[in-house]
Amino acid sequence: MLIFKKLIINYSIIMKNYFKFNLTGQKLLPYWLLMLLLIAGLALSVWLKMDDLDQKDPSAYLFIISAVIVFYVFMFAIVFFMYKLSIENIEYKDQTLMFGGKLGQFLEYSYLVFFLALSHLEFIYPGLSKKC
Repeated sequence: MLIFKKLIINYSIIMKNYFKFNLTGQKLLPYWLLMLLLIAGLALSVWLKMDDLDQKDPSAYLFIISAVIVFYVFMFAIVFFMYKLSIENIEYKDQTLMFGGKLGQFLEYSYLVFFLALSHLEFIYPGLSKKC
């Protein structure tokens, strides 16, 4: 019983050190605005090219595919910096957490997961491989 009591007391002392989150909306707002501008820019560029798509113009298809690829590269980069900002604004015992990740590694893993998910859609949704 004495050991259990010491364990409870030690655990409660440890638990008095809480994580502190210092990120404010002011620090995060520029990243959100940049994401919104990217989404609006992509939507506007696709909307302007819609007339060319009706005329079966191959350059319009190429433009839209490249715009979507560029959009996702920038979107993942913005998400990376938002993650980095969020992690570096966590404090424990008056010390902030450090983030040592690299943008290239993050993009590599993000796209790897994305393409693996696309390649496994047949296993996830077997109805997709059947012709209706």
